[in-house]
Amino acid sequence: MANYDLKTFVTNPVKGDVKIKIYDKSSTLKYSVDPRVSVFYKNSNLVIIKSPGIADVVLDFETSAEASSALVRLSGIKQELLDMFSGSITAVNNQITVFSKLNLNMKANVSTFDGALACSTPIREIPAPYSMVKVFINGVEVSVGGKVYPFDCYFSVDGITERILGDERIGDKLYWNKSVSGYKLDETDLIDFVYLVKIIF
Repeated sequence: MANYDLKTFVTNPVKGDVKIKIYDKSSTLKYSVDPRVSVFYKNSNLVIIKSPGIADVVLDFETSAEASSALVRLSGIKQELLDMFSGSITAVNNQITVFSKLNLNMKANVSTFDGALACSTPIREIPAPYSMVKVFINGVEVSVGGKVYPFDCYFSVDGITERILGDERIGDKLYWNKSVSGYKLDETDLIDFVYLVKIIF
């Protein structure tokens, strides 16, 4: 019997929220997930939430279809929270941390095989320390970080050596794993790289 229900496992964010709150079927708060550093992916009827330095969060649903819908819902809530964060800027030691706007709405390349260049545009700014670059395809987050399951794509400076999650650098490009993601990209798809950068003033 599944521990999570599609209708109740997560609540819509409200002003002041900073984390995604995950509830089990008994309405008990089980997890608070930081949307700035978490990635989501699906395996059968499971949704897995991965964050640096902590154990994976595994949410089991009744069916694979429910898990797919839950993944879309999580990605939407995460984007809502990221949009809230982008409206609030914190200044420390003459520095502010904001979301980069230089890698949004980029046209995808036709990517029909593993390791194909997904986007001709590289990371255009230096990601802030202790952050990572998230990837969205047509507004839906995909899993990034390596060449094999569970990663849909990876960043690399040369297309061969993949960057680990959180080690992405300016100039890196995105490469697509069709066999893992289950679909190819084409020129009608739009790609966003979402990441923090520091601005000194």
